[in-house]
Amino acid sequence: MSKKKFAIFFVIMAAALYAINVPISKLILEEVQPAMMAGFLYLGAGVGMGIMLVAKHCFFQV
Repeated sequence: MSKKKFAIFFVIMAAALYAINVPISKLILEEVQPAMMAGFLYLGAGVGMGIMLVAKHCFFQV
């Protein structure tokens, strides 16, 4: 996969995940405190970055 296609893939994935985040956060925020919700969002971002790092080293060799 070329670097340009690789970058486009990640841009589309980031936009899709950002779009999904808002409605799901509104639903969860009814049950969870705002500080805990922020913690969940940062935890999710960290897990996602960890998965991307592993995928980059294992599959893409960029």
